[in-house]
Amino acid sequence: MHKIQTLLLFFSFISIGLLKAQKEKITLVFTFKSQYCNGARPTPEMLLEAEKSKAYANKTIVIVSDKFKVDSGKTDAKGQLKIKIKKGQYKVYEAWKFYKLGPGGADVSKFDKECLKMEWERQLYVITKDGKSTKIDASGEILEQCPWGLPCIRPENIGPIPE
Repeated sequence: MHKIQTLLLFFSFISIGLLKAQKEKITLVFTFKSQYCNGARPTPEMLLEAEKSKAYANKTIVIVSDKFKVDSGKTDAKGQLKIKIKKGQYKVYEAWKFYKLGPGGADVSKFDKECLKMEWERQLYVITKDGKSTKIDASGEILEQCPWGLPCIRPENIGPIPE
């Protein structure tokens, strides 16, 4: 009886080790670009500075597996998110898109719903892990837009544009 228990314990450890070995730890880096939104006429340097990629820091990211398992995480100060994945395909979204909100969490009623449906479907990454390799495709980029340039905003909800 003792030998059977020892064998079962041994095989349990091996099984757990194999399951852990099937997961791969990857790091995704998120950046965003923005527009110049101040009122004064910008200099070329100001425009260049506004359009530089910046870390998408301390933001919630949602990961959806091909089996519809949903997970989320928060990026660090450098815009990095470390996740463990198993074999399968994953789509990565900004939180507002996954939760079907307006850009930046704005009220959905201010936007064209059909246009928003298309925005919600745009993922940032598609990750595919098969038995031997992991492929990460960047599908989109994060754009921080001025309030008057938000995607899908209905014209009557656009505020005054600074001069």
